Amino acid sequence: MFTNKNAILVGLLLLGGLSANGQSNVFPASGNVGVGITNPTSLFHIKRGGAVAYPSTTEKGNIVQFLQADNNALEIGVANGINSRKAWLLARHATTVQYGQYYATLHLQPTFDDVTQYRGVAIGYPADAHVPVGVTLAVAGKVGIGTSNPQAKLAVDGNILAKEIKVTNNIAVPDYVFEPDYHLSSLSDVEAYVKEHKHLPEIPSAKDIDRDGLDLGEMNLLLLKKVEELTLYLIEQQKEINSLKREVKK
Repeated sequence: MFTNKNAILVGLLLLGGLSANGQSNVFPASGNVGVGITNPTSLFHIKRGGAVAYPSTTEKGNIVQFLQADNNALEIGVANGINSRKAWLLARHATTVQYGQYYATLHLQPTFDDVTQYRGVAIGYPADAHVPVGVTLAVAGKVGIGTSNPQAKLAVDGNILAKEIKVTNNIAVPDYVFEPDYHLSSLSDVEAYVKEHKHLPEIPSAKDIDRDGLDLGEMNLLLLKKVEELTLYLIEQQKEINSLKREVKK
């Protein structure tokens, strides 16, 4: 007969079995695990005090997110699922975590709203740009703006607006034009050169500039040299005019 004593004994045995295995939990191979939440949306979903951590809502994973109630976030990539998220460390932006194609490499507190097309490094900078950094940026190699194939340390395919540009090079400032031993070509020689080559001596031709571009520092110094030579021609011409005036007065 199954008495109350038997029931108590069976209960104690079951309780002992549960206690012996209380340190281990085995879960099925499919489904999600939730801690502090009854409807987990990922393989491992933790909710505590307004913070939640979960891989993503995409089918493929390897992304870890930490979201807070104010939509601050830390995210470590990759997804390559439905929404093709490729973030590698997106740390706290000001609005919401977007599920578009924002190709993050490192975001630290960017304050713009739409990060769906943001790529590269942003550190506390309110703009949608690839590498806006509020401190000195040292780059090994070449930097291209508007081009993916820079041919110089800094290549810009587009306009540049600046308040001041300083150019330094190894070309001497042509003050030597005013030295007594400087050879100033005659105007007849300059005329012959221009007729043959269709540009001034030492100045690159239009074809050369189209092919090689224009070196601003070099060109400014060459133009300065031509202005100084022109000044010497004018001085010499004025001397001849004064001499002719004296002859006329005689």
